[in-house]
Amino acid sequence: MTFDDRHFGRLGRSVSDAARGAFSKAWKTSRFFPPRLGKWVFALMFGAVALRADPPPAVVAKPAPVESPELRTFRAAYEAQAARMSEARDRAILGALRQAIAKADAELQERARVRNVRGIMIARGLKEALEETAAAYAKDKRLVWPENVRRENEEALAAARAEAEAAAAEADRREAEFKAQALERFLAALPPSDRPADPEAAQTLFAKWAAGEWPPGRAPEPAPVPAPPTPGGETPAVATPGAPGDAPAPASDFFAQSEGAGAAGEWFVAGRFSAEMAGPELIRIAVLGRTANDQGRQFNPLSQQTTNWTYEHARTIPAETPHVFRLRRVEDAETVDVVAWPDPSRGGALSVRSRAGMRFPLRVAFELQAAPAGAAGAPASGAVSGAPGEPPPALVEVRVTSEPPGATIMVGDRIYREGATVAKTPCTIRIAPETHAVRVQLPGYADHVVPEFRAQYLRSLHARLTPERDLPGRRVKVNARQVWESPGELRINAGDRLVVVASGQWTIGAKGEATGPDGYDRKDPAFQHYYGASAPPRPVTEANYGALLVRIGFPGSVYAAGSEFGVTARQSGLVYFDVNESPTAELRKDNSGSLDVKVIIIPKDGRTTRGR
Repeated sequence: MTFDDRHFGRLGRSVSDAARGAFSKAWKTSRFFPPRLGKWVFALMFGAVALRADPPPAVVAKPAPVESPELRTFRAAYEAQAARMSEARDRAILGALRQAIAKADAELQERARVRNVRGIMIARGLKEALEETAAAYAKDKRLVWPENVRRENEEALAAARAEAEAAAAEADRREAEFKAQALERFLAALPPSDRPADPEAAQTLFAKWAAGEWPPGRAPEPAPVPAPPTPGGETPAVATPGAPGDAPAPASDFFAQSEGAGAAGEWFVAGRFSAEMAGPELIRIAVLGRTANDQGRQFNPLSQQTTNWTYEHARTIPAETPHVFRLRRVEDAETVDVVAWPDPSRGGALSVRSRAGMRFPLRVAFELQAAPAGAAGAPASGAVSGAPGEPPPALVEVRVTSEPPGATIMVGDRIYREGATVAKTPCTIRIAPETHAVRVQLPGYADHVVPEFRAQYLRSLHARLTPERDLPGRRVKVNARQVWESPGELRINAGDRLVVVASGQWTIGAKGEATGPDGYDRKDPAFQHYYGASAPPRPVTEANYGALLVRIGFPGSVYAAGSEFGVTARQSGLVYFDVNESPTAELRKDNSGSLDVKVIIIPKDGRTTRGR
C-alpha cells in the first residue's frame, strides 16, 4: 500500500514532493506494525525529518517605499511655498484688522479733538475690541470676535469682520488650489506601484507625505562634507554635494566655476543672465555658438506665476573649442546653483536652478565668463564688454505712458529697470538712439507692441491697453444638466492664455432658484440651504454652489470660472465646462437653463495689440 493524499488528508496536499516521498517510504517500512495507529505514528515520526529539511519557501516582503530624489526636491519646493502662503494669509488677515484699527483710531482722535466724551468711549471700545482680535489671531492663528460690544460699534465691527473673513476665504481658496496642483505633481512623481487608484487614498497618502509621515524609508538630506585640510593650515571650506563639475572655493566675485577654471586665462564675458523667478525653477540656456540674445518664459505650477528670463549675448563661445566657465555675481541679485556646465554633447546649454530655501518672487542674475581650456596667461580683471574700445552711445529719454497706468516695459527682450526697480508707467526711460522693439505689459490686458520704435526720432510712447475680455472669441452655450461638456470642441495648447466671460442664468437644484455664473452667494442668508452639513455635494467646495466650472484636458485642474476668469494653460487639451454640483443624475434632473460663455484663446506668442 502506498501513501497518498487519501491517507494523509489535507496535510498531503500542503507538503512538497520530497516530504510526500519520505512519508510514503515510512509507510511501507511500517508494515511490521500490526495496529493501524502504530503505522501512522511511525510514518509521522519518520516523515517529520523531511518536513524540517524542506521548509516552505520564505515570503519575500515588498520593499518599503523610499523617497526619490525627485520627491525630495519637490518636498523642499512644496514646504517653501506652503510657508509663503501661510505668511501671505497672516499678512492679509492682519492687514485687514490693522486697517480697521487705524480707522477706529482716527475716529478716536477726531472725537478727542472735539472733546466728545461719549464718542471717545465708543471709538475707544471699538479700537480695543479690534486690537484684542488682532492679538488673538497673532497668537493662535484664529479669528475670535468679541461678543459684548456697544450697539453703536456693531456695524463697524461687522464691516471689519467681513473684510478679515473675506481675506481668510481668499487665502483658503489659494491654498486649496495650491494643494490640488501639488497633489497632481506628487502623484505624477510616484512610481506606478505606489500610486493609489482611489482618490481618497491618494489624498490620504499625500497628507501623510506633506506631514513627513510617508514614506517610512524616507532618505535623509545629504550632509555637507568637510573639505580636506589645506597645507597652510587655513580653515577649509565646506563642500556640499551638488552639480557635476563644481570647482572648490571660487574667488569672492565668482560664486561658481567649472573644473579646470583655475588654470585658465584670457577670460572674456560671454553674456549676462537675469530672471524674475516666480518659484523653484530649472532653466537651460543654450550658450555655445550663440550669436544673439535669448529669452524665455516658464510657468511655475506651485506659485501659479510665470518666470521670465533673458540672456544678453556679449561674445560667441565657439562650440568646437573646449572652454572653461565661471559665474560672476551681480549686485542686488541672488545667485543660482549650477546643474550642468555647457557641453556640446548636451546641446551646449548651461543649466541652472534656484537655490533651495529662497523666498519668491526672486530676482537672480549672473555674468557668464569663459576662457579656452588650458590657456596660459593671467585672468582679465573686471568686466569685459562685448565690443572693447567702442564708447557707449549717448542715451535719449523717452516718456512712456499707458491707459490704464502701472504697466511694465520691455525694450528688446528684457524688462526695463531703473537700478534694481522695475519701471512702471507713467515713467521716463533712457535708451540708445536707435530702433527698438518695445512691449508694454499689464496683467489682464493684451500686450501693446511697437515692433520698430525709432528712438532716434521719437521721444514719447502712449499705449492704450485692451482688456483681454474684449478680445474676439467664440461664443458657446453651457447646459445646466450636462457633465463636463466641451461645446464646439475648443482646444488649447500649453502656454496659451484662456479667458472665459460668462453671462445669463440657470436653475440648479430642486428649489427652482435662478442664479448666474457665480452661483448662489454663500453669504446671502436666502441661500444657506445650499451650504452646511445637509447641503448637496459640490466638486469645488471653495466655490459657490451652482457656479460655472472650467477645466483644461481630462483629467486636468478644475477652476471656478464664475462670470470672468483667466488662466495660462499648463497642458494641452480640450476646454470643458460644468456646473459646481455633484454629477449624479438624481441631482441634475431638476436643473434647467444654460449660460452664454465667450471663450477667448490667446496663443502664447500672440497676446498683443499693435502700436506704432
